[in-house]
Amino acid sequence: MKMKVDAKLVLSVLSLVVGILWYILWGITYGVWVDIGIYAPSVIFSALGIVGIIWYLDEIKEKK
Repeated sequence: MKMKVDAKLVLSVLSLVVGILWYILWGITYGVWVDIGIYAPSVIFSALGIVGIIWYLDEIKEKK
């Protein structure tokens, strides 16, 4: 399956990566793995990334 990469996909993947990196780097830096300060941004960025990727893949299916 050949996919065309556009800005929606790049921003979605970037958002997902930022969410995961935020969780890991915050945990390593502060030694806190269970805290609302780590969950709130991580969940928002990761959820936006996942929804964006699903939305992008759905648009590709509709075009076919």
